[in-house]
Amino acid sequence: MKKIIALILAMLMMLSLAACGTQKTEPAAAAEPTEVAEPADTPITLKVSFAETQGDPKYDAMVAFKDYVEENSEGSITIELYPGNELGANADVCESITQGANIILSNAGDGLGDYGDPNFTAVGIFYTFQSADEVNKFNETDLFKEMCANVAANGVTVLSMNWVTTPRQIMSVKPLECYEDLADVLVRVPASTYATFFSAAGASPVTMPFADVYTGLETGLVEAVEAPLGTLCAYNLFEVAKYVSISNHCLAPALLCMNTDIFNSLSEKQQNALVEGSKYAGDLYTQICADTTADYRATMEANGVTFIEWTDADIEKMVAAAKEVYAAYPAMDADIYEQIMASIGK
Repeated sequence: MKKIIALILAMLMMLSLAACGTQKTEPAAAAEPTEVAEPADTPITLKVSFAETQGDPKYDAMVAFKDYVEENSEGSITIELYPGNELGANADVCESITQGANIILSNAGDGLGDYGDPNFTAVGIFYTFQSADEVNKFNETDLFKEMCANVAANGVTVLSMNWVTTPRQIMSVKPLECYEDLADVLVRVPASTYATFFSAAGASPVTMPFADVYTGLETGLVEAVEAPLGTLCAYNLFEVAKYVSISNHCLAPALLCMNTDIFNSLSEKQQNALVEGSKYAGDLYTQICADTTADYRATMEANGVTFIEWTDADIEKMVAAAKEVYAAYPAMDADIYEQIMASIGK
C-alpha cells in the first residue's frame, strides 16, 4: 500500500514539472528611452573693441549686440565692451586678432586690405557706395563672400559688414568754405585709404586714435577731423572746433571681425549667435544713425557750430580725388571698382 501511494506522488510530481515547462514566459517590458543631453557649449569671454564712446549710436548698438549674443548663446558667450579705443588703435587690435587675441573688432571694411585680400581696400574708398542699400546688396554677392573667405584663410573672420553710418563730414577749427580750402590742412584720418585721399585733395593727413582727437584739435596737432555727425557730437568736438563742411564723402561701411581659429572652435549655436547678433546690431546701428543725424546737427548748432554746404562742383572735385586712390593700391584688381558696381547692379 505504501509503495502504491509513493508511486502516485511521484507521478503527480512529474506532471507538475511538465506543466511548468510548457508555461509561456511574458516578455519583459521595454525600457523607456533615455534622452541624452547635448554637451554644454564651452564658455568663452570675448572683448569687443571700438572707437566710439557712450552717446554715440555705435555704443548703443554694441550694447544690443552684447545682449543678443549672450541670450542666444544661452550664456556660454560673455561679451565685454571696450569703447573709446581702450584696447588700442584699430590697426594694432587687428594685428592682435591675427595672433589669437580673443577680441572682436569694429573696423572699417578697408582695414582688412592687408589681411589676405587687397580688394577689401576698395570698400572704404570715398564715394564707392552711395547708400546703405548698396552696401547691403554687396554683402550678398559672391564677390564679397570670396573676399571674406580670403581674409578668413589669413586669420580674420568677418561676422558682418552691415554697420553703415550716415555720410562722413569734415569738422575744422577754421572754416573750409570749398574744396580748395583743404590745401595743407592737418586732417586726422583713421586709415591709409583716407590718408591717400586727403593727400590727393591737397591736405596733410595725420593718423591718431579718435580718443586723442579732442586734444589734437585743442593743441593744434590737427586742424580738422572727418567722421559722421554722431561721432563728432559724442566726443564733444564742438567745444574745440566750430565749423562743419558738408562733403558727404564716405558711408564707411564698418564690420565686426574676430580670430578665425577662435570662431571655428565654437559650436554652431555660438557661431550663429555671433553672426546673427552682428547683423541684428548692424541694422540697428544703421537705423539709429539715419534717425538721429538731424538731432546731432541741431545739438552742434546749439553749441555754436556753423555748417557749410559745399557746392556740387566741390563734390565733383572730391569724387575726382577719390578715383586717384584706386591707382595708389596696385595690389587691388585693376577693375575692382567695376566689379563692385556690377555686383550691385550699377
